[in-house]
Amino acid sequence: MQTIIYDYSPDFPGCGVLADLPDGEGVFFDTFEAFQMFVDDEFPGSELVPLFAEGENEYF
Repeated sequence: MQTIIYDYSPDFPGCGVLADLPDGEGVFFDTFEAFQMFVDDEFPGSELVPLFAEGENEYF
């Protein structure tokens, strides 16, 4: 199974999503929905792992 680590905060949806893909490429998406659609198309079955735990606020 491939793992994709991503940085996204639902508290700040306008900030987009930064993700590290299994091929080593770092990519940015404007929305979480665009990120999910890309992952479903390009890396089906991948495990999505958030960079920070839910409720942890890395920006403060």
